[in-house]
Amino acid sequence: MCRVIFGKQFEYNDVLFQHSAKNFLNDPWKAMMFNLAVLLPFTKILPPVKSVLDESLKQQEDSFSQFKKEISRIQSEMKASKFENFIEAFLIEQKRFGEFGENEFFTEKQLLIYIRDLFGAGCETSSSTLLCCFLTFLHYPSCQDKIQSQIRDIIGIQTPSMEHRDFMPYTQAFVEEIFRYCTLAPIGIPRCSPTDVEINGFIVRKDVKVIFNIWGAHNDSNIFEKPEEFRPERFLNDEGMFVRSKYVFAFSLGRRNCLGEQLARMEIYLFVVSILQKLSVRHNSSYLNKLPALDDGVLGIAYVPKPFTLTFVKTN
Repeated sequence: MCRVIFGKQFEYNDVLFQHSAKNFLNDPWKAMMFNLAVLLPFTKILPPVKSVLDESLKQQEDSFSQFKKEISRIQSEMKASKFENFIEAFLIEQKRFGEFGENEFFTEKQLLIYIRDLFGAGCETSSSTLLCCFLTFLHYPSCQDKIQSQIRDIIGIQTPSMEHRDFMPYTQAFVEEIFRYCTLAPIGIPRCSPTDVEINGFIVRKDVKVIFNIWGAHNDSNIFEKPEEFRPERFLNDEGMFVRSKYVFAFSLGRRNCLGEQLARMEIYLFVVSILQKLSVRHNSSYLNKLPALDDGVLGIAYVPKPFTLTFVKTN
């Protein structure tokens, strides 16, 4: 995400990187208070909710301050009409639209919010999905074995790329089942319509918030046989080829679905395959507590597994 947004990578101790990551860490309590304020706006005045919102705004302002410094650096170094990252592309469009007067979509505030959202949506979701993958490998070692078998047969010692994905149907099915079973955003993001609309005989009034029950769709037994079971094979046809389901809504759907869906799908595939090409995930026998259930997580900014430990073992 740093390369996409800023055109460069950062050291882990870099101030900008730390601010960007810190602002979106998944604290269950704070996230619950924040979600409460979104769903029930009148709770914003309650002390526990208000304190979390105030802290969130302070963290956001600190991050925006760091973003502005990086934007200024990019502005001073960029070449005219040529862009190599998101900020440069935005600044070019801002200048182009500025020739025709003020434009509400290309302001500094909008750019700062874009950067914040790209980090939040592009980092938190991917890291949480990887946690689900690792926990799944501990509960279902056979899934890991099958993916590693495909890696040996299709990729070998080459660097994994998207060109290999279509030849690895089970790996694709595993990732699709992760998106279904480990629903990171169980109720999605509230939406509202600018006008009154009718849906299947029901009238949805203008500006009324609508919440999409993604978890309900992913666990509908009329669509998925035994949805409580983790079974990647449900996305393989009789010939063993991967078939994506139109009922997996991990990235929402419609015109306002997640614009980063294709990038996220690429990330998860490449991360999983690159890791399992060199390492195997094993349960840490020294960990005294019971391994958390795959469907028993914590709802923060995203629905993530409870804490657990594991061991990575180098493969041959």
